[in-house]
Amino acid sequence: TDDRAQTSAFRVAEKKYKNYQDGPPTDYTDVIDFRHLDHNTPANTSRIITLPTKKGRGFDHVAQMYSISSLEGFIFIPNAFPLPEQLRIADFCYHDCPDPPNITNLSATKGTLTNLFDNAFEEHTQSLNNSQEEPSHSASKKKRKVENVLPSRALLNRLRWVTLGYHYDWSNRIYHEEDVSPFPPFISDLSQRVSAFAEDPIIPQAAIINFYLLDSTLGGHQDDSEFDFTKPIVSLSIGNTAVFLLGGTSKAEEPVAMFVRSGDVILMGGRARMSYHGVPRIIADTCPPFNNLDSISPRGSFLAEVLANGRLNVNVRQVLGEGKQFPSRETASTSSSQ
Repeated sequence: TDDRAQTSAFRVAEKKYKNYQDGPPTDYTDVIDFRHLDHNTPANTSRIITLPTKKGRGFDHVAQMYSISSLEGFIFIPNAFPLPEQLRIADFCYHDCPDPPNITNLSATKGTLTNLFDNAFEEHTQSLNNSQEEPSHSASKKKRKVENVLPSRALLNRLRWVTLGYHYDWSNRIYHEEDVSPFPPFISDLSQRVSAFAEDPIIPQAAIINFYLLDSTLGGHQDDSEFDFTKPIVSLSIGNTAVFLLGGTSKAEEPVAMFVRSGDVILMGGRARMSYHGVPRIIADTCPPFNNLDSISPRGSFLAEVLANGRLNVNVRQVLGEGKQFPSRETASTSSSQ
């Protein structure tokens, strides 16, 4: 009974916003909208705290920052990155990050994957060329083309996560000192710039890039595997809008639901650092128009198509406190199992 009570409030919220096939339309009335404050209910409006806006480090365009009264240490920055920079970030995440020595969810079954995005892009380009060469009435050829489809694109559709820096041990829910690869300077710079808004910049040591499809969800959880919780987690989203749930330190606490749109940034520090959070819903047809951005990336049109069918989230954290060292593997494994 206690266990059911502990999970009920968060679980109820997850079910409320989950996309059920043939279910009734989702009611988003209670979802906080930081980009359209006049769309919020009176109850939600009373919870929103407007924070002093900080400028500099490439964020002079940021109009406002917000928090929520019950979530000390939570900062929401709407539209922190304009569309061209969003595309640059997405291009780096899809093109560079799945390559070794970084680890993906495909590594265990598919081994080392190199140039996955380039290969998928080449397949995409070849497919477009073939379709232009084929007569429109050639149904049999089109059928063969679809059936023979694009092995790299199929793999790209199965890409769910990439770990950078210290690689998270998903089975044991812990980090190990020896399981590490160089942290990409591009992501390091982004996260340090953003974390400065919390007046407590992180040292980026680990990141998980999540690649969502439109039907993907992320169950409620705490980010509690690091060895230091004093620094905020930096979370950046690109693509379709998500409903993000942020609760308390127990799943018994009712979470706050909010829209997270492309280019939005969330900082989870203070009390919010150990809050349960999850993504029960990706809302289709909400990706911004990334069209006509081929000047930013030669893969721009293809990348825009990929983003239109999903969502990208980059979350970065500091694993160790400054000057601290990893505990022994035995000590760490014991603490993670408690």
